Amino acid sequence: MNYKITALISAITESFFNLTLDIAVNRINKYRVLLYTSIISGFFQIIYSLFIGINFSIASIPIIIIYGVCVLIGYVAFVKAIQYLPADLVVLIGTGQMFVVFLIDSIFGNIKLTPTFVMLFILFVVSVIWFIIETNKIKSKIYFKNIKLIGVVFALITVLISSVTPYIIKLASNMGANEIAINLGYYVIAIPFFFIMVKGIKEKAQTEDNSYKNKFVLLIVLIGILESIYYPLYTFSYTGGSAFIVTVVTELRIFLLVILSAIFKTDKINWQKAIAMLMGIAAVTGLCLL
Repeated sequence: MNYKITALISAITESFFNLTLDIAVNRINKYRVLLYTSIISGFFQIIYSLFIGINFSIASIPIIIIYGVCVLIGYVAFVKAIQYLPADLVVLIGTGQMFVVFLIDSIFGNIKLTPTFVMLFILFVVSVIWFIIETNKIKSKIYFKNIKLIGVVFALITVLISSVTPYIIKLASNMGANEIAINLGYYVIAIPFFFIMVKGIKEKAQTEDNSYKNKFVLLIVLIGILESIYYPLYTFSYTGGSAFIVTVVTELRIFLLVILSAIFKTDKINWQKAIAMLMGIAAVTGLCLL
């Protein structure tokens, strides 16, 4: 399958994944959510392996482990970010990955750094700052979240992690590992970690919404299925395609997530935030056209 198509499907699936995860982790103990969804998704990875196979070499194992640790850190940081910020804002900040990847590829001579890129980057940064300021102004209207700017720090950690993982995936692939082996490397690390967190840590600040505890199984299964679709396609896309092109395609998830956030009312949108979001989308679109 063409890696651009898999990247697009991954982006669409990730939008629904992010929205559902946002609802779950802000109303239910987050480590229980992450543990059970990882088990479900990991199970599907094993099912996929029966048809696709698990290919890896001894040399690729350390790279797979590094990938698993990086994804775990990035995932936990993302979850912390969406506990303090609206998911669409976190994803908007996350589109900064595209600029980092563009910069890395330009350093290695794959892409030429131009004044247009610099202008688009400035536009993007301004849009994010404006969106953050406006979100902070109306944080009292976002009822189910304790809006804190520390969420920006967690979102930036996610950006840094997601900017290097494409190259780790590519390296593991070049050493003989396929997308299933790479993903299973993550679950081998993540599931024990989440299990330890569930058993050993009490989340003092988080109280569970009883109305959502009744929907716990449905949310867990839905998130697990979405994750089981999103992760393999995401990994496959980077094993077969250019890091920058795949990143550009996957960042289109911001369009859908903004719409979903408005429909499901997981964020409060005013005209200032709408303009800031449009500026950010314009910057991302402009980079797509470079």
